[in-house]
Amino acid sequence: MQKSKHFRSCFRLLLILMTVVFLPACGMSPFSTEETIHEIQPTYIVQESTPDIVLITQVSLPTRPSGQYPEDAEGVVIAFLTAYQSDQEGMAQYLSQAYQKMIPDGGAGMLLQFRDILEGYAVTSAAVSKDPPAAIITVAVKVAGTADSTREFTLAKEDGKWVITGIEIPKSED
Repeated sequence: MQKSKHFRSCFRLLLILMTVVFLPACGMSPFSTEETIHEIQPTYIVQESTPDIVLITQVSLPTRPSGQYPEDAEGVVIAFLTAYQSDQEGMAQYLSQAYQKMIPDGGAGMLLQFRDILEGYAVTSAAVSKDPPAAIITVAVKVAGTADSTREFTLAKEDGKWVITGIEIPKSED
């Protein structure tokens, strides 16, 4: 069981690396943008109980003019996580009106329930429905001092924009 879980984690990491590194190298980008940042700097984490793990701390991210709201569901999730790292006061703009009313003391960043600093993240799956407009985006996250984890974002369109309507935390982290 442990080997199977380890294999899945390694396979998922390999898939993320292939998407982030090889597609841009072939002239194809997994993101639709005008400009793309191509700088990738891996960080190696060594623990006695696990083999070397490569954590990508900078990945190809879509860039857009400052102040422009993302056009797709995945872009909203990336913007939300980026705001967590650099502009926590700006996080609420990516939440639905109903979800904004549920923001706990401490701000929208508390909805993620991270126990330490967010070191990196990567979208691992995205399912989007056009009618009715809804999406589920799963993100692998690396938080300082903890094992790798995920967050599942549920989105819907509100006033013509994608907004986050819920964030699911794995049961082991509640």
